Amino acid sequence: MRALAKITSIIFHPLLMPTYGLLIIFNSPSFVNYSLSFDFKLYLVLYVFFYSFVTPVFVTLFLWKRKIVSSLSLPLRKERIIPYVLSIVMTSVFLFSLGKKGIPHVMFLFIQGVLIAIILSFLINFFWKISAHAVGIGGLIGCLIALHIKLHADMLIFISAAILAAGLISSARLYLNAHGGLQIAAGLALGFFVEIIFML
Repeated sequence: MRALAKITSIIFHPLLMPTYGLLIIFNSPSFVNYSLSFDFKLYLVLYVFFYSFVTPVFVTLFLWKRKIVSSLSLPLRKERIIPYVLSIVMTSVFLFSLGKKGIPHVMFLFIQGVLIAIILSFLINFFWKISAHAVGIGGLIGCLIALHIKLHADMLIFISAAILAAGLISSARLYLNAHGGLQIAAGLALGFFVEIIFML
């Protein structure tokens, strides 16, 4: 059971949520999907994956090898400061570069919401350990609901799947004693409302 909880935490790692978000958008019945070429969509997904996942993971591995952090799961609040700062910098650079690529505005708003959610999580981290996993999946749910409303696209299947994933992630984090219920609930609310506010 513990192994399953760890696998769930890895599959739905918060650093992967921007990539998952784009993959869903690019497979949704919306104009965003139909207005972009396959090559450009693939480029954007790989671009997001590199900036939001690959680079932070390698830096965290480096910090772990140098004994700067005790575990790759970053169990202590103080250990999360450098990865948070890196994520803020990388997402900011990525957001700036996106503005020059002529992407649909709704995608720009999605990544902008991701950046604000990371900044707020970073600030909260100084006095409380909010669940980054919950922030990530909460933001994804907010993004999908916003797309459903704003683009008049049928996103119900994706929304239902994301809500199911939120339940799995929350259960996994509780089982691993990584967070308390309030930390998870706060993370879900933060991610959800940030994306809803920015995208609507």
